[in-house]
Amino acid sequence: MTYSMQAGKCVKCGQPGLLVGPLHGEQGGPLVCIPCGSKIHADIRRRERHDALIARFSKIDRSLGREGGAREDELSLELLNDALRLTHPDRHPPERHELAHRVTQELLALRPFCLPKAKPKPPPPRDASANVAKVDICAPVTPAYPCATCQHTDPAYYCRTCASTFEKFQAPKRERLADRRARRAEYAKRSNERRRRERALRRELWRAVCAQCHGGFIPQRRDSRYCSHLCRQRAYRERVTDKQKPPKCAFGQPSRDAERSAPRR
Repeated sequence: MTYSMQAGKCVKCGQPGLLVGPLHGEQGGPLVCIPCGSKIHADIRRRERHDALIARFSKIDRSLGREGGAREDELSLELLNDALRLTHPDRHPPERHELAHRVTQELLALRPFCLPKAKPKPPPPRDASANVAKVDICAPVTPAYPCATCQHTDPAYYCRTCASTFEKFQAPKRERLADRRARRAEYAKRSNERRRRERALRRELWRAVCAQCHGGFIPQRRDSRYCSHLCRQRAYRERVTDKQKPPKCAFGQPSRDAERSAPRR
């Protein structure tokens, strides 16, 4: 398989000026450099081996569509038990006890990784039901998307065909998301415009005149009389505080008559 390499920016590491090429060769994929492509392919192979191991030790071997068991080219549990009986140290002379003991220990370490022999298939019936086509519900279903190359990787590293199929599936979701965002923006715009009109109308209806400085202001409450704290304090001083002060004499000191007439506290 040959494909063209070019100088560009790697999608995986983000470094520019590297020799990059499609991840899956002629099938396309994102442009990655050689080290990043090797790491991605190694990760894909590791996931494939992990999935195969899970299917291998499950009750139903989905890759074969039958009950789990050792294949013909593998060591079965029955064969391992026969080998253990033959290699037991009691069956050998004393000079071979050490060798037999070591072989027995190594075979015992293999027991957790061995499966029993697969059960033979029942003979087919001889009546007319043998000609009826049966559907194997345990048979694996190989999906066309994603393909075998992209089955164990992320959508960001799909080949050209799987990437186009993924974009086709994601297009309706993106359209719904864009429509939802547009509706939210339109709703926020109408709400802001309504609040702006309400504030302008409130300014026109609630315009009042300050009782101290006689200037116009927008009251925060309907019974407000002053435009600020300063005007309210000035009005209080003119109404209460200044009337309680005693009159002053010609020398700037309060007179004795004013002191006598002043209420005591």
